[in-house]
Amino acid sequence: MTTEEARLEDRIKERITSDGPIQFKTFMEIVLYDPQQGFYTNLDDVTRAFQTNPARYSPYWGIGMAKLYLELFKCMSTDQLVICEGGAGNGTLARDVLDYLAVVHPDIHRKMMYIIIEISPSLVEKQKRTLSKHLDKVRFILSDVEPFPFASDKPMIFTSNELPDAFPANLVKLECEEPTEDYLKWGSSKVKPLFRADGGIFWESLSELYVDVGQAGNLVMVGKPVMDESVRRYVERWHSEMGEWQFNLLIVNQKMIRWYESLIGSMRAGGFIVTVDDMAPYYGSELYNDFVRTYGAHDGSDNPLVNPGMLDIICPVDLNFLQKIGENRGLRTLNIEQAGILGDKGLVAYMHPEFKNVRRGLGMFSVLIQGKDVELPDLNDGVVSNSY
Repeated sequence: MTTEEARLEDRIKERITSDGPIQFKTFMEIVLYDPQQGFYTNLDDVTRAFQTNPARYSPYWGIGMAKLYLELFKCMSTDQLVICEGGAGNGTLARDVLDYLAVVHPDIHRKMMYIIIEISPSLVEKQKRTLSKHLDKVRFILSDVEPFPFASDKPMIFTSNELPDAFPANLVKLECEEPTEDYLKWGSSKVKPLFRADGGIFWESLSELYVDVGQAGNLVMVGKPVMDESVRRYVERWHSEMGEWQFNLLIVNQKMIRWYESLIGSMRAGGFIVTVDDMAPYYGSELYNDFVRTYGAHDGSDNPLVNPGMLDIICPVDLNFLQKIGENRGLRTLNIEQAGILGDKGLVAYMHPEFKNVRRGLGMFSVLIQGKDVELPDLNDGVVSNSY
């Protein structure tokens, strides 16, 4: 462990020793976004960053997404294509989309605008280098995406790849009858009853996971009663929208709701929202394998509490819940077969032969497309067999 890593871990331990255990959301926010030592603050060492699909399968992923954007653009009442990307990484997706449009559709490229919203100053510099050929088409906004930083008076397509899964989230666990000491494990498969006869929630059957300092001096996960009112409201809203629980743990991503509702309100002229994200199944035997995931250069441990600041931590997104949030705000959902966008009829069709096995890796990913004040295209035949 380097001196830098030790400093961040020591700071976390000092805070816990002084103020008590911290919610997992607070821990995640520190290790990812700390101004000096957070993961996203220190991405100059490229070996630390997990490579996302747009970079891993460049330029083919970008070509497939460009074709998707063009299909959506057909349904928008504007002659200027405006794409806004939240959390653009090193800019690979934006570059590949712009490269494709510049060559295949120069008329659209000539008038278009590509907006990038990025919270990390170091990533903005990387994006500018990656997009050096297209800087006249790109506008950079150094900001968080929540609240959404601008109101658009032009129809636009907002797109993101693995954005809300990086939002700091609380973790609420359905307790087992025979809980284990290690809160990173499920323990007994027999869980406590969750719902009362009147449909209310037995809050004593739930615990929120906090980060504490263990007896050995290491960071550990502990369960505490769910006392945070905002967490309780989220759980109640999720239950109201989604019904019965099919899993032992709920990722309470409050920022996701605030971001999405803020984005919808900011799209004054309408358009589309395209969300591609990791949507892991909400069941499994181990918390850190099925819910909280880590990526980066580390010692091989999947424990998100190890090496603070050196690991990218993600909490997979429930896009079905996000869909409900959008529909409650008046959005219409594009009903598509996943193969039409991510499978053999979509992105995979543009892959170089050596990347054809990407279809297996895409099993964890899903895409949600919702429109505001626009007609919806029919993409069930895929994005390949079209005029683009």
